[in-house]
Amino acid sequence: MSLKEKINEDLNTSLKARETVRTETLRSIRAEILKMDKSGMNREMNEDEEIQLLSRLSHSGAC
Repeated sequence: MSLKEKINEDLNTSLKARETVRTETLRSIRAEILKMDKSGMNREMNEDEEIQLLSRLSHSGAC
């Protein structure tokens, strides 16, 4: 399962459970993934790129 699929699955679960903080965090992560997809890579991110993205987000406090 790719990171994008896992994020979407977790997002649906958090929406159903009405977990607002978790939902907002997952939406932020999903938005960054969509930005990467639209950046013209024309391919799925590999595991290293996913880890770099999550690391960057955690250090910036965006989530």
